[in-house]
Amino acid sequence: MSARTERPADRSARSGTLHDQTSGKRSLPPARRSAPLHRDTAELARAARRFIRSIGNRLAGEDDDGLALLQGLDDELADAWATAIAGLRRAGYSDVELGQRLGITRQAIQQRWPRTDDDPTENPVLATRPDFPAPAHELDTGRVWREPDIERWVAAHPQYDHTAAAA
Repeated sequence: MSARTERPADRSARSGTLHDQTSGKRSLPPARRSAPLHRDTAELARAARRFIRSIGNRLAGEDDDGLALLQGLDDELADAWATAIAGLRRAGYSDVELGQRLGITRQAIQQRWPRTDDDPTENPVLATRPDFPAPAHELDTGRVWREPDIERWVAAHPQYDHTAAAA
């Protein structure tokens, strides 16, 4: 047996740091030093799910005063949905595509997250350009353009021809 026995690192009660008894040095625990600052969306969603489930379980065992807190979380979640849907619409996703990803119909998307008058997806970027063709019809469900008008415009603006990149 050696004269000097290695001892494991102890957590310092005062500082929350590690104290290596063999060297006498203090340092942060490895997990705190190397923990990534970035979390991906799926990881954040899993954490939020656990958090919300935990709040529900706590409320189930206590009085009803906390129900307003849970309602506040529900309101925040509704706002998050509206923000996500509006952002995806701005990025070019149609209500049909969004519905397919969520396993619901286009109509369900439109009922749950209706477009508003100030919704920028009602005025797509290209359609607001002064040189973009005028719509042939304005329907309750949106604007309709004639295909030849759009094809002529795309031919004059090849940077917007997304079909050429796919071919």
